[in-house]
Amino acid sequence: MPEITDAQRAAYIADRGQHCPYCGDSRTEGDSMDFDGQTAYQDITCTECGESWRDVYTLTSIEPR
Repeated sequence: MPEITDAQRAAYIADRGQHCPYCGDSRTEGDSMDFDGQTAYQDITCTECGESWRDVYTLTSIEPR
């Protein structure tokens, strides 16, 4: 698996994870989420180029229901 560059990481986050950071395609699939305290992780795979990576989510706010 190739390294994700800082530029690829920044572009992926700015794009809100809508496109593969390697090839730019929008066809990605995510596995179930794993939780560790206030952080959640999800393995993502691009169905176009086959690369995979892990999204990292953190709690940023709450809203009333």
